[in-house]
Amino acid sequence: MIKVDDRRLWGNEAADDEDADLLNSYFVTQTEWNEFFDLSRPLSIARARKGMGKSALLRECAYRTSASSDSVAISIKGSDLVAQKEFTSKTPIEQIYDWQQRICAIVNRHLGASIGVALSDDKITLVETAELSGFKSRNLVGLLVDRLKGKLGPVDIQKMAAADNKALLHRVSNTSNFKVILLVDDIDATFNNSPEERLRLSTFFSACREIASNFKGISIRTVIRSDVWASIRKTDEALDKVEQYIFDINWSKKEFRSFLSERVSAYCKHIGVDSLLIDKTKEDIISLVFEPKFPWGKGVAYPHRVIHVYSGGRPRWAAQLCRMAGQETVRTGTTNVIKFGAIKQVLESYGRFRLDDVSREHRHQCEAITDIVNAFVKQPSVFSTYHLLNFIEAKVLSNIKIEIDGRAVKHALDVAQFLFRIGFFLGVDREDGGNPEYYQFEERPELLKNKANLDSGMKWLVHPSFHTALSLATQ
Repeated sequence: MIKVDDRRLWGNEAADDEDADLLNSYFVTQTEWNEFFDLSRPLSIARARKGMGKSALLRECAYRTSASSDSVAISIKGSDLVAQKEFTSKTPIEQIYDWQQRICAIVNRHLGASIGVALSDDKITLVETAELSGFKSRNLVGLLVDRLKGKLGPVDIQKMAAADNKALLHRVSNTSNFKVILLVDDIDATFNNSPEERLRLSTFFSACREIASNFKGISIRTVIRSDVWASIRKTDEALDKVEQYIFDINWSKKEFRSFLSERVSAYCKHIGVDSLLIDKTKEDIISLVFEPKFPWGKGVAYPHRVIHVYSGGRPRWAAQLCRMAGQETVRTGTTNVIKFGAIKQVLESYGRFRLDDVSREHRHQCEAITDIVNAFVKQPSVFSTYHLLNFIEAKVLSNIKIEIDGRAVKHALDVAQFLFRIGFFLGVDREDGGNPEYYQFEERPELLKNKANLDSGMKWLVHPSFHTALSLATQ
């Protein structure tokens, strides 16, 4: 029996804590992600907002790589690299070199473990120390060489210690046929937009590019938040060379249909009721958990379309909303499927979570983000461009000192652009009086920039997930 409040139905909200097999069972692949899974590509970087599936993408890539017998997948957190040793250098070149040492040390240790080198942690540390210091321990290095020869085929490593971890890995990679993919998550977890942090992150990506380009058999996959990339990109021209390896994660309404149907399908298979899936369309499968249509605007809409709007196209937010609505459905006991009424009942608590997410996600860009958002309490939910700019001028800029991305802001348009960019506002088009169409910044990035055509005839809707939490007046 399907239980709409079952956590297994909606998955773990932290993809890096999810069971790998379960994640794979409901993972939705987009065409744009193919290069991320292609090990022949030396470097690929996924860019997205929080909750868009960056960690899930890394987990799935590791899962698929592990299924290949000739590949080694190394999954680490950014903190694993930072913990290697203190940053003592200041120049970008020194920072890049330091990152390369850290990355190569991680790969060397995992490679040694994967080929069965029977060395204790202390001895491994001795080898690393000897390499970094320019000295060698002939017995330990010799043992490592012998084991590499036995497991990886002919390896022509000189019987002399490498000057550093980078040199050791470079020699091994050039004389062996192994494939290693390094997957780095949360490298931007503690980003605070200081000059030191921008340098730390920008040099990390430059180091990844150089290693992936020059080391045979080494591929690197990593992720970064869109807002963080925008911050570091402005201050480091070297990232021009990295830009070509980046792609953006976005979820369309159609892809959200697949997201929900795959969750339901995987759950049905897991609890042994997969017979319910026979000859079913994606809409039919979704209807096993949701009522077929939700009231929406002046008509009705499929559940996946409504959830796409309320979640801002973020899978994590969608899973949270569905789980909360499922719990509300079971609490009331009025139905076996989630209805729109259950969604509406949880919007206040859901909205508070989302406002907190937005504040934490973008505080490094704008310290005053919480104050700006709170200025909209009990205001209209929809603004024309004229009224929005006037409101920001009169109620926001006159009362709040604002800096965005380190620059003092004095014009209402700059604040409006920022709020649109972070998803606080959606562009809304109500052509022909029918159901509205909503546009996120990623879909229409040119809006609120060209003063000759700021809105293309659209109005500005405070994101629906915030309405109840902010006590907005509906129109």
